[in-house]
Amino acid sequence: MAAQNETMTEIAKALSRGPAKTTLSKLGDPNMTSFKNMVNYLSSLRDAGVLNNEGFASLLLYTCSIFIENEVEERVSKIFANKLRRLQLFS
Repeated sequence: MAAQNETMTEIAKALSRGPAKTTLSKLGDPNMTSFKNMVNYLSSLRDAGVLNNEGFASLLLYTCSIFIENEVEERVSKIFANKLRRLQLFS
């Protein structure tokens, strides 16, 4: 149980730092900020004893899935918008 707790703490710390800045990660800066804020909030709830490790892990997984969904949607939307602009130029 202690090893699982340490692992969850390390995951939360790593997620709150976010990925290294690349051209792709700059696409979702507002999404990244929201994600970091939520991870910090969940961590504070766990540290205060409001969330147990199981609840924290579940909410962290849910938060990650929403973050990924938003990132994918944003990137796909930008790709489609660029493709549509190119098609309009050739019409």
